[in-house]
Amino acid sequence: MPAKPLQVLLLLIMLAIVCSLTSTSLTPAAARSPYSSYKQQVQSMLDQVSQENIRSYMADLSGDQEVSIEGQPYTLETRHALSGEPAAKAARYLFEFYSDQGLNVYQHLFPFRGQTLSNIVAQKEGSIFPERIYLITSHYDDVPILGPAPGADDNASG
Repeated sequence: MPAKPLQVLLLLIMLAIVCSLTSTSLTPAAARSPYSSYKQQVQSMLDQVSQENIRSYMADLSGDQEVSIEGQPYTLETRHALSGEPAAKAARYLFEFYSDQGLNVYQHLFPFRGQTLSNIVAQKEGSIFPERIYLITSHYDDVPILGPAPGADDNASG
């Protein structure tokens, strides 16, 4: 199964932070120039990005196709922050997605206009410097406040 765009983007974010990467197959020459192995890793990830998998991911988030949330089919027809259950389902979708990537995930709750909303935060510990923790966050709410808010116009970036 090809990687979803968010998987690839998450990996690219992690690769962008060079000090968190390591290679187990460094030769003495490569050890003097570690960036050559990073270039290969980045190219391998870029090769996984296609219009098809980006469209599929956007279809998941914009309600064009059904997704699985807590093992049940669900269509994300809106992700407006104040929509109640639909926003909670979108948050759960992202929580499950990041968890499936092997990331440590938690929900950051905060009050807003009399409701409790959440941010979904995923963490990646540095492989060379484990005390460095990299956060992966999602912009998952959408506009308008009334009617469907499918998200493609509010960037559907996850």
